Amino acid sequence: MKSSYFILLIALVCLYSCLEPFNPQLRESESSFLVVDGIITDQPGPYIVKITRSAAIGEETEFVSGVDMSIEEENGVTETLTETSSGIYQTGGIQGKEGKRYRLNFNYLGQQYQSSWQKIYASPVIDSIYYKAEKRGTTDRDNDVYGVQFFIANHGTEDGTKYFRFEWDETWRIGVARGITDDYVGRDSITPTTKRFITTCWKSAETRSLNLGTTLGLSKNVLSGHKLGFITGEEARFTRKYSTLIKQYTLSEEEYLFWKYLKEANEEIGGLFGKQPAKVVSNVTNLSNPSETILGYFSASGLAEKRLFVGTGNLPSELTASPSCLLQAYLKEELMEEYETTLLDGIEDGNLFFRLLYDEEDTEVVAGAELTALHCVDCVANGGDDTKPDFWEE
Repeated sequence: MKSSYFILLIALVCLYSCLEPFNPQLRESESSFLVVDGIITDQPGPYIVKITRSAAIGEETEFVSGVDMSIEEENGVTETLTETSSGIYQTGGIQGKEGKRYRLNFNYLGQQYQSSWQKIYASPVIDSIYYKAEKRGTTDRDNDVYGVQFFIANHGTEDGTKYFRFEWDETWRIGVARGITDDYVGRDSITPTTKRFITTCWKSAETRSLNLGTTLGLSKNVLSGHKLGFITGEEARFTRKYSTLIKQYTLSEEEYLFWKYLKEANEEIGGLFGKQPAKVVSNVTNLSNPSETILGYFSASGLAEKRLFVGTGNLPSELTASPSCLLQAYLKEELMEEYETTLLDGIEDGNLFFRLLYDEEDTEVVAGAELTALHCVDCVANGGDDTKPDFWEE
């Protein structure tokens, strides 16, 4: 019996010694590709084209400078783009037209690149944008998420495009959690503050997900109740007033499939036996070297926009409640003779005096003080912009 155990032990040791880590080394050419991201629409420009290189996870995106670039209209004008910053190229006066076809041309390191022709399809009318407050469960049973689900409805002509991509820009008004009226001057004495704090600001954000829609297979070219973003109450989005600008882009079937496959490749891979992604093929080709892999897409789209404002009246308190802001208490009975020094050091370190704390039994006896942070009393310090947007409605 002992000999059997010994043989088994020898076999396990040999098996383990045969296992070696495999760390493949990818050549730079296999992990760094040109990425094209650009669009022309039937609305006034300027239009932007970005040229970058793909990067590994954790690495910074490399913007590609020194590209000679133009947008060409079929049987029409050609406009040269200007590099406004590293890897960012901008048009001047060209404007896309419904029914016309456009393509991108650029030269980089002696190689000539060109997109396929892209036609601008008219964007159908946006009939309505509406929303519904929802509570959604998470993997944590005790931590549901409250948010606002937005929807869009449109209708197009029978011979119009049936493919769409949606983006949205967010803007919301924020305030402050605390109001500072006094400064602490030592020995439990206060004086009216002369500091100026900004108490009304606006924050903005852009689309963070890829949203596609199609009326293919429907009896009418009508998109009804299509889900846009589910927006949570992060960063006090709904505590005062919120606005979203919905952008509806028309797509060709070719471009729709590009974005669909890209979305699947990034969001819907379910493991070894899950749905495997199709190859996401760009519409840009290296004419000098057709085998080069290019990522991204140059688009030509009809564009329709619609703005919606959301007040606090129809939203649950979980979304409209003002965020709390931490106060730090300094108590005499705990700090003893160090109380005054510690309090003044806290103010010198950038905290702000909020209020004196009094003994519960005797409101004339100061028991300590509370300090707060600048971002609790000034919305600019909290990442806001105190310039009111031109489109804002009170």
